[in-house]
Amino acid sequence: MLQCVSSFSTALSFLFSRNIFVSQVLLQLDLPRDWRKFRLPVALDARLQELLDRQDQEGKLTRAERREALALTELAEMLTLMKLRANRMARHDEA
Repeated sequence: MLQCVSSFSTALSFLFSRNIFVSQVLLQLDLPRDWRKFRLPVALDARLQELLDRQDQEGKLTRAERREALALTELAEMLTLMKLRANRMARHDEA
């Protein structure tokens, strides 16, 4: 698995360094039995909430904080999407 991740990471680095962008990537994953629990770990969720609350209260984040908040938001969205797709597949398999 580590070799696969490393190869994938290397391929993406190559594509991005050459300004070649892929619009869609299909990954096949073995889902854990508790796939319904896909969500940000508690500490990351707390950090995202802290950043979003500070942005709401103070109106501004540093550049690094904005990048961090964006990355955490994208991760949360990806996990939500994976959870929804896994749920759809499970319902399809039950039918």
